Amino acid sequence: MMIYSQCWPRVPTSKIRPCVDDDDDDDGTIYTCSGAFGGMRAAMQLRCILGELGCISVSNIFGLPTVQNSLDPDGQPLDDRLIPGAKRLISQLDWHARAMKNHRDAHGVPT
Repeated sequence: MMIYSQCWPRVPTSKIRPCVDDDDDDDGTIYTCSGAFGGMRAAMQLRCILGELGCISVSNIFGLPTVQNSLDPDGQPLDDRLIPGAKRLISQLDWHARAMKNHRDAHGVPT
């Protein structure tokens, strides 16, 4: 039996589909959690569901463990390790989006 706080909440995929039903099917998601694992267990489950909906995820996962202690009131990171993690995710997402756009421009979209 899974503990609720270690899995993705039971929201119907019909609530998620509008978020991924557009032409920009790249996904760079940041997962947060008040616990020590940054929502990673739930993130892995959600990545599978998003993949089934056609939202391709980059390989990097950026988790914010104990999110309540990670950012100051202005949203600035309190831990210097957050900056390289966010940069890695953004860099992968940017590369992936450009690669997909270049390929779509060169070869079109499959039917």
